[in-house]
Amino acid sequence: MKTENEQIKELFQGGLVPISIEVKLIAELVNKWGNKMDQWAIILNGVHSDSDKMLIPTIHTFDYWTGTGHRVLKRVKGMRYIKAQKNYKELYGAQLLPVPTYADVLYSLLMDMTDDYPDFKEWADCFGYDNDSIKALNTFNACKENTRKIKECLNDGIIEKIKVILEDY
Repeated sequence: MKTENEQIKELFQGGLVPISIEVKLIAELVNKWGNKMDQWAIILNGVHSDSDKMLIPTIHTFDYWTGTGHRVLKRVKGMRYIKAQKNYKELYGAQLLPVPTYADVLYSLLMDMTDDYPDFKEWADCFGYDNDSIKALNTFNACKENTRKIKECLNDGIIEKIKVILEDY
């Protein structure tokens, strides 16, 4: 059986217009609580139709973060280790940094989509946010903006196929 990642790559390469995702490491950041994290830029290349049904190439960038718990130790003399694969970048001395997969990135982006919530109040209630919070409203608006960008790169049919592939992810 194919992995979720293999199924998504096949879906992206099998269409009339190829869709691609590029993942680039930006930096290691430390948040205000002192926790380290790795920041990535996710570049989604797709197409959308305008009102005249013309296909328009679209590129959008999304932020993506992973915690340092995703890193693995590289070989240290006399110690067992996980062999680095080609999708790992060597970074931070004795650690290897796994590059997020298509499945990792798309699962995160699709989980944040706001299509199922007609308004901020319903979204806030569903996700446990205070519906009287400016910070929560800003988060909702960022999710709405990402939803718009995703829909400009991927049509509804592709989004539904990805959701089916990732339903048990």
